[in-house]
Amino acid sequence: MVFSNLFSPITVQNSLLFTRKATAYYTKKRNFSVLSTRIEGNAVFSARGKEISVGKNDILFIPENTAYWQKTEGETVAVLHILTSNVPEELTVFHSDRGAELLIETVKKFEENLYYQAYSTFYLMLEQINKQSTETGKKPYSLISEGEQYLYANFRSPGLTVDQLARESNISSVYFRKLFKEQHGVSPKQHLDELRINYAKQLLADYSYNIQEVAAQVGYYDANYFSTVFKKKVGMSPLQYQKKHLLVD
Repeated sequence: MVFSNLFSPITVQNSLLFTRKATAYYTKKRNFSVLSTRIEGNAVFSARGKEISVGKNDILFIPENTAYWQKTEGETVAVLHILTSNVPEELTVFHSDRGAELLIETVKKFEENLYYQAYSTFYLMLEQINKQSTETGKKPYSLISEGEQYLYANFRSPGLTVDQLARESNISSVYFRKLFKEQHGVSPKQHLDELRINYAKQLLADYSYNIQEVAAQVGYYDANYFSTVFKKKVGMSPLQYQKKHLLVD
């Protein structure tokens, strides 16, 4: 799975939706990776001795610290800037009609500040990419795809259990845990916490919610337990994280 470890950790740093006229330009190295798709038009990218053409419904991945040339005759593009690790080390193109639709939908939801819906759609988009990229020898992982999609769509639900995810995939909980751990490198529960904490970071940076409200929004009954999990994952308490972002901004 090309993006098997993309979820832990991950932050969507920026979302863009724009139209560009015919042009050619050079982009220096940046400290974030990029996922983009063309709604209209096409483009040619050159980097590290490799040239790639992309058009409608192609999803282009550009890893961080990659300088490149681009030329286009005109395009309308949906773009996500992401901070993550364990991803392809060079420009990579995936062709997926549904994946491209989900990427565009993700960008639009981020633009509307609908963070929960945006992240849910984002993970569904990654699953579409992974379905295309799965090697023949890894096809058993497709057995858990229904449970994964259910997880990404419902991770805010406080009562979500591994048993529910396994039922969605029509396999036993034990087998679901086994395949999930092999695919993602973490247990379903650990992955669920990652999804919730990443969403919590977005809410905390918004300053509109207190700690109790954030805990409830991301699926934790107990704010103290949420704070414990958050500190373990992030290295600081939710309140410290919120104050830090307030000072930075």
